[in-house]
Amino acid sequence: MRMKIFVPLAATALLVAACSDSEESEPATITATDSENSADSNESNSSDKAGRLNEPMEISSLPDNDVFLTVNEITVGQDCVNGPWAEESRIDELGEDKQYLQIAADVDVQRLDNPQSSVVYLRGPQIVDKDGYTSEPAVGVDCKTADGANDSWFEPTNPGDKSRRYGAFIVPKGIKEVRIEGKTFNIQ
Repeated sequence: MRMKIFVPLAATALLVAACSDSEESEPATITATDSENSADSNESNSSDKAGRLNEPMEISSLPDNDVFLTVNEITVGQDCVNGPWAEESRIDELGEDKQYLQIAADVDVQRLDNPQSSVVYLRGPQIVDKDGYTSEPAVGVDCKTADGANDSWFEPTNPGDKSRRYGAFIVPKGIKEVRIEGKTFNIQ
């Protein structure tokens, strides 16, 4: 079963409660919750580092840049949210201890004055596993991109342009956090 849970958190609580009593043959997909409102949010996760779904965050520290990223959805689970490219020729090996981390986001490059680059590239996400170790996940190749999204998280966005991004990554089960462009999203 795949289930998407979006902010507001009240809806999250209802959906989790509704699914907790059912028997399932495969794990349910868990979606990131709003870090600032999470009961499990630790004290080191200050409000300036807490990511919020569906809210633009500035991702450039240069004063003459206006570059924003809006993370719309973070999903963790065994299934590709948009389905696989080809069911008969899967490449990603998840096994019993790994799963997909899928991120849908929008990039808005309103103004860019960067001496090192004339376009904006997103950095890959980082994850914090159940033991507290931080790492960069491998890129998944079997999942279809979302409609209208670029087929790579790492494609550039030009100044004055907006782009949709979708990224599929392979992560261990039980991750606690996803860090995207300096913001932390708790996974519950």
